[in-house]
Amino acid sequence: MEINEPGVAPSRGLLNRQESMRRLDLIRIAPASDIADLVENYWLVRWDLIGFDDYVQENLPHPSVNMVVDPQIESGIWGVQTGKWVYRISGRGAVFGTKFHPGGFSGLFGGPVRAITDKRVPIGSIFGIADDELEASFAEMNAEEQFGARMDQMIRAKRRPLSAGAIRARTIVEAIDKDADLMTVAKVARQAGLSPRSLQRLFETHVGVGPKWVIDRFRMLSAVEALNRGEAVGLTGLAHELGYFDQAHFAHRFAALTGMSPSRYQALSFATRP
Repeated sequence: MEINEPGVAPSRGLLNRQESMRRLDLIRIAPASDIADLVENYWLVRWDLIGFDDYVQENLPHPSVNMVVDPQIESGIWGVQTGKWVYRISGRGAVFGTKFHPGGFSGLFGGPVRAITDKRVPIGSIFGIADDELEASFAEMNAEEQFGARMDQMIRAKRRPLSAGAIRARTIVEAIDKDADLMTVAKVARQAGLSPRSLQRLFETHVGVGPKWVIDRFRMLSAVEALNRGEAVGLTGLAHELGYFDQAHFAHRFAALTGMSPSRYQALSFATRP
């Protein structure tokens, strides 16, 4: 089950979405309005698999930093994860996350966000509160809205005005996401009025990954969502729509990231439809 507060866009990137929603609940919560320029949304994943087998949840991360309170395994602030995210759930548990806008974490971090790409840093290193203290607070609260308000307060206390570079980086990332014609770094740079090298530096500083990675990831997110719907999607047409030269190139990129071919993924999506 997935529940989104008003104003929070539906999630994208869950692999094998239909099966995942049978095993866990995903709740997404809007931040307070005064930190909404930093935080895209909060997310809560809950599950109860007592008496059932463990389940491995996989998803494609976005170009975002996530702060995760995870009493089961490990809490921390995770830079952009460039590969597939894999998480094993068992028993009964919950994880609470804060998804920052692209560029939204750079002011809090105080350095190039590229430094934490594919890495984790303790929450306490930024916010001055021990990770296990946050975990205990999370366990004591019965409502996700209560913990969201706690995170609002914690981020508000540390926030600084976003730099012009951070704001510009987010604007460009959002343009890439919305405009299917922005399929090359050169085209993105031209539209932004930057040289490709300046665009690269801007993204490494404020987003954590380069513009080419962002372009490729949004194409893959679009592919996964098209296949998640379990509809009869023509793979050749989908490949061309996403800007790939041919289906073979698309299939190679898709398999390298998700671990299976688009045709195999599509078959699983059909098989798990309600």
